Amino acid sequence: METTTITSMAPVLAGAVARSHAGEILQGAVRRADGIHRLLFSLPAPTLWTKAELIATPGRALTVDPPWAKKTLSAAQLLLRRLGSPEPEAVIQLTTNIPLAKGCGSSTTDILATLRAILRYRRITIAEEELARLIVEVEKASDGSILSRPAIFRHREGLVERYLPGPLPNVHVIVIDAQPSEIVPTEPMQRARYSEEQLGAFDVLIGRLTRAFGLGSPSDFGAVATASARISQHFLPKPHLEEVIALVRQEGGYGVGVAHSGTIVSAMLPPQCLAESDARVCGAVRELGMEVVTEFELGLGAQQEVAA
Repeated sequence: METTTITSMAPVLAGAVARSHAGEILQGAVRRADGIHRLLFSLPAPTLWTKAELIATPGRALTVDPPWAKKTLSAAQLLLRRLGSPEPEAVIQLTTNIPLAKGCGSSTTDILATLRAILRYRRITIAEEELARLIVEVEKASDGSILSRPAIFRHREGLVERYLPGPLPNVHVIVIDAQPSEIVPTEPMQRARYSEEQLGAFDVLIGRLTRAFGLGSPSDFGAVATASARISQHFLPKPHLEEVIALVRQEGGYGVGVAHSGTIVSAMLPPQCLAESDARVCGAVRELGMEVVTEFELGLGAQQEVAA
């Protein structure tokens, strides 16, 4: 994992942090009266983050650092136009620990942190749903980590399909890179073409995910993730997925999620799992040629790392 850190002695005008995700619990599509809609629910990853700072550069136009983050700059300029605000003479400085092109939403998180910093600089508040639509307008696809409430998100429309009725179930998550030497650029990816049977299966999984949040059920949460991961194998297969699923089950875990547009696999174990159990899972996936990216607890009372 690379961290981009750029220092500057110039004044910081404003800054903000955004959290990322570790693949998806559910990603697919559903048929509705007005057509087929693609949707997802991403697995929040509070230990993966981007910090965006506006650094004053008097006499120079708005830029971004690193310079290849062109979508971030485009999103910032679009927001400023919508606000009717002039562009500040500043550089958008991004600092991140999110692995790139792995399915963890690095570009969306960069954009979200930047838009939050601009809004803080301008002392303006807008609805997060409006931010979500703006990000999708720039990115063409996004994820529901933009939202403060858990929601199944139409990631190519910037719309909420359904808010989920409760907090995240309590789970311990081990985030694994199943193919450390590979990346998956999202722009050239072919969209999955789901069968009618798969479209029906996603409707069932939405119901079960809703139940997972309503009852606080980690077993339902994990089962949805595993089912969605297996459907994803038809479109972007992960090596050794069934071995990882079996390993997690042996340790009393709940299921395995994947990045449907990356190389990430997330193992979900009981909250505050035994160190021996955690070590066995980590050791086994390393023997399969995989890498452990990060670990965290989700659910009520989970203590999360805070970006500096």
